[in-house]
Amino acid sequence: MKINELHQLIENELRITEENLDKCMLEQGALFANYAVRLATLRAEYDRKKAELQTLEATLGKEYREKLTKVTEKAVEEAVTSDERWKQANEELINAKEDMLIIEAIVDALIQKKEMLVAYTNLMKTRSFQGERNGS
Repeated sequence: MKINELHQLIENELRITEENLDKCMLEQGALFANYAVRLATLRAEYDRKKAELQTLEATLGKEYREKLTKVTEKAVEEAVTSDERWKQANEELINAKEDMLIIEAIVDALIQKKEMLVAYTNLMKTRSFQGERNGS
């Protein structure tokens, strides 16, 4: 997700104003569920990419142990991490983690948004009650 998209998302989905308060309260549950499901999917994708990288490392390690003339753990590790296949798989893992962390932050923000909506609703109830008491 690009920075501009994140700023737009924050503006559209997370910002609470008096003008959008009713809409926020009505849509909060569905919005949270949407991002929570996306987060679960991204966590699973990250775990798959991590397992794929570990499998590739084992395969490449075996391959380089057979190819190298002087086999040391350091030499094998350097050969594995220099391999283009490993670099590609590692980049995919990093991208999967970034996507997961972004959605995780949005889910956390949605939890905070819910708490703010509840607090604001309670504040309005208190003010209304106090106004009724003072007006009576």
